[in-house]
Amino acid sequence: MRFTVSILPLLISLFVFSCRGDKEETLSDASQSLENFEIAKGFQIELFAAEPLIADPVAMEVDEHGNVYVVEMHGYPLDLEGSGKIKLLKDTDEDGLPDESIIFADSLILPTGIMRWKEGVIVTDPPQVYYFEDQDQDGQADIRETLLTGFALSNPQHNLNTPVYGLDNWIYLAHESFVTTKMFPDKLGDEGKDIVFPDKPEVRLPKNANGRNVRFHPDTYQLEALSGASQFGQTFDAWGHHVLTSNATHLFHEVIDARYLERNPHLLVAEATTYLPAYGQGVEVFPVTQNPEHQLLTDVGTITSACGVTWYLGDLFPEQYQQVTFVAEPVHNLVHADVIQEQGATFLANRLLEKSEFLASRDSWFRPVNFYTGPDGALYVIDYYRQIIEHPEWMSEEMLQSGQLYEGTDQGRIYRITPKGTPPPSFMHETLLGKADDETLVQTLTHDNIWWRRHAQRMLIDRKPQGIQNLLDTLAVAHQKPTARVHALWTLQGLGWLQEDILLQALQDETAGVRENAILLAELHLTDFPALASALPAMATDQDPKVRFQLLCTLGFLDTQEAGEARQKLLMQDLEDEWMQLAALSGAPGQENALFQASLQRATHDVKGMEKWLYQLSRVIGHAGDQATIREVMQAVRQTTVLADAHQAACLQGLAQGLSETSKRLPSLDQEKRQLTAYFSSNRTPELRQAALSLLNSIGFPEHQGTLTTLKDKAKQVITDQTADASWRSDAIYWLTALQPEALQPLLPALIQPQEPELVQQAAILALKNENMPVTLLLEKWQALTPDLRNDAVTVFFTEKERMLTLLEAVDEGTVDQASLGWRNMVELMNSHDDDIRSRSRALLAGNAGREEEVIKNYQSALTLAADPVHGKAVFEKVCASCHQIEGSIGKAFGPDLSTIRNRSPASIMEDILLPNKSIADGYEFWELQSQGGKTLYGIISAETANALTLKDAAGQETTVSRTDIAQLQASTLSAMPTGLDQQMSQQDMADLLAFLKKSHRLAMD
Repeated sequence: MRFTVSILPLLISLFVFSCRGDKEETLSDASQSLENFEIAKGFQIELFAAEPLIADPVAMEVDEHGNVYVVEMHGYPLDLEGSGKIKLLKDTDEDGLPDESIIFADSLILPTGIMRWKEGVIVTDPPQVYYFEDQDQDGQADIRETLLTGFALSNPQHNLNTPVYGLDNWIYLAHESFVTTKMFPDKLGDEGKDIVFPDKPEVRLPKNANGRNVRFHPDTYQLEALSGASQFGQTFDAWGHHVLTSNATHLFHEVIDARYLERNPHLLVAEATTYLPAYGQGVEVFPVTQNPEHQLLTDVGTITSACGVTWYLGDLFPEQYQQVTFVAEPVHNLVHADVIQEQGATFLANRLLEKSEFLASRDSWFRPVNFYTGPDGALYVIDYYRQIIEHPEWMSEEMLQSGQLYEGTDQGRIYRITPKGTPPPSFMHETLLGKADDETLVQTLTHDNIWWRRHAQRMLIDRKPQGIQNLLDTLAVAHQKPTARVHALWTLQGLGWLQEDILLQALQDETAGVRENAILLAELHLTDFPALASALPAMATDQDPKVRFQLLCTLGFLDTQEAGEARQKLLMQDLEDEWMQLAALSGAPGQENALFQASLQRATHDVKGMEKWLYQLSRVIGHAGDQATIREVMQAVRQTTVLADAHQAACLQGLAQGLSETSKRLPSLDQEKRQLTAYFSSNRTPELRQAALSLLNSIGFPEHQGTLTTLKDKAKQVITDQTADASWRSDAIYWLTALQPEALQPLLPALIQPQEPELVQQAAILALKNENMPVTLLLEKWQALTPDLRNDAVTVFFTEKERMLTLLEAVDEGTVDQASLGWRNMVELMNSHDDDIRSRSRALLAGNAGREEEVIKNYQSALTLAADPVHGKAVFEKVCASCHQIEGSIGKAFGPDLSTIRNRSPASIMEDILLPNKSIADGYEFWELQSQGGKTLYGIISAETANALTLKDAAGQETTVSRTDIAQLQASTLSAMPTGLDQQMSQQDMADLLAFLKKSHRLAMD
């Protein structure tokens, strides 16, 4: 066995705890907490287990014998000394409730999840995934096996967690990127290693699985990273759709699998998941807590700590709850619920209840963190029950030193939610499935409760029984319940018994979810089941969008004419759906030209989604860098009569973007280059002129001197014609800059003046990015530049080191106001990899460094001044809107939406504004990325997928980079928010801004 050790019971046996004689007395204090709950109409809540039987619970599992395992994470937030435990609960008096607690396993660091496996349990305890088994049946594990290792041990809220046995027989692990810690690097600074099986290290994933969810097969050493990431918790619907969660983004769906994205290296996808709630971000919640405990960076009044997402698949709640998801929100002491509805390849979520929550407590120590659907169909709520739940990385120094971080570590509860009138539980003293024979397990696949179906499927595959294949075959195609049919199919697959005729019947099943899974199963048998080559393409007219989406993904593995025709048909009937576009592109490596030519036949004005599709397709073609294909695309764009200007621009811009994302160079396309110059015309739209120029900048201008001279002369004539349209003149500046910048240089002083249209001035300023241009002209013109034009001017200085030093010198001399730099640029300067720039910038721009107490003291009066929120809105637009929005409006969506902080105290908001580097908000670390080609990018990581990473800068511009093109990626120790804002605001301004932020939901749209 892998890293198998015997666990000596020397200490562990001392911790068998029993409360059989006085159970009611030991639970009496916890029972009083039931009086504090408000629960949805028609439901009841009761106590299932509490201290002293359990403490600090974060997850649970009920095995086929009725044994209840509870994961206890005592070490949260900072204790890494191995205080974590797995408790085994027993019901010795058979009253339905546990009365005995045994330490099944201990010496765990920060355990985060548990799942029944074989005769033991799988436990996630970063950096390891363990298997524990009790061979001598004394209630204590004597086998401890390391299944996987290498996961990051960083902030406990973001570590590996929640193993789940999937419908497809894989074990899924929720996981995300390590979180940069500023306050506790020694304890929580581990970034992880390659993920490996210890006894088969050649099977591995990259460092920390690139911060994505993982699935694996322990027996066959299969290991995969998925396309999405989840913070604490993950769940599946009845058909295996993967739903995830993260603090403030409480519900999102992994739409497209990593294996599809990975098969086309030229498809750079920014995001493989989609946010589900139709009611937007910054989700308002409705707590009933009395005397709540909220810390420094807690977004009070909005979802801020979502975890434990669970799609209810039990059999006890009313039928409509089969489409309900639950998330725990421990900071606000409540449980939030959403109703899920179908929407194309994905879903849409709406609140289950308006203006209230499914469950909320008046007790500020109620900390729901997870759920479990039991064998009785009840929803079990796991209550960590702590005074403080936020991590000290994001709380005040006063609270950190208060000694309250571990208050409640000896407490914890598990509650049972059921419809009113439901009798108490009895499963702990029932046989359940532990002694079921093989035929009974097959029949259990028909159960309405996922607990029974999942365990039965797992047990059948583990037993590898004989003589039941016919039973499973019949169940897979003939049983009246679609969930029974789909579990039978995957059980057959897991046992290696799935036959072609059974699968062909499943492809025609009346239920869409079964057909969808049958397509997934077909993907595993494309070579050994020959009839699939025609059966799958024949499904292209399926009425269900999720079936069509899965079919399009799967057909990408089938290289036949029928499959190709079916892919085109599927794509065109759902072209508006961006997920269908990605599915089509993922399955067409090397076939993009044929797909492009086919698309041209359908590219009429009224085809919705065509413009975006042509851009995406051309971008992939450009990134592939095949000269012959690019030539054909360019010729087709020029010669076709059906493409609108917008469609032509999309094609050319897509080619340019794709070429810019690769290091490939095209040696000769001179004829096509000359043809592109024809787009420099007043008869073309600005979008088409700009697209043609972008492509010429990528592939180079033609070498024919006559053509170049004509272009330059024409550009100069247009530039100096003040009667010409501003967009035509600005485009001419861009063209001449690309053609012969020295010819433009003498014209620039006259173009950068207030009398010229802003478009013309902007183009002239950006022309100075050319290395031979004199940037001192910008300093001469600085006082006459509007704020927007100053922003453009700053980007010119950022093109090389000497220009940056010139800019810093101008700031020091007062020629350029420091505020004109913009906070993003200041952070970039202070984090420069160049020592001279970094040291000069930090000395000049460090703002409040070294005088934090003085700054806070100076602004205390702002907390008591009479405030004007209307003027505060103006302050927001001046100081904050460059990176923040309010309820999705005003400003740029770079940092958090500040509507989420309106219920925090004015003092804590003010401290964040004045001292942004004190603590960097989760998910908003500022990163520096250096590409293999030497290009440097700065921003927050806005999205990650299997083969790409996306950075977003303060201007809202997103750049997607192939993972193979990343030379170095490093997080800044500085906040992406600017320091020195006290120099831009008076105390009265601060008071007004705080008033606006507190009332933003009423004033933002005024």
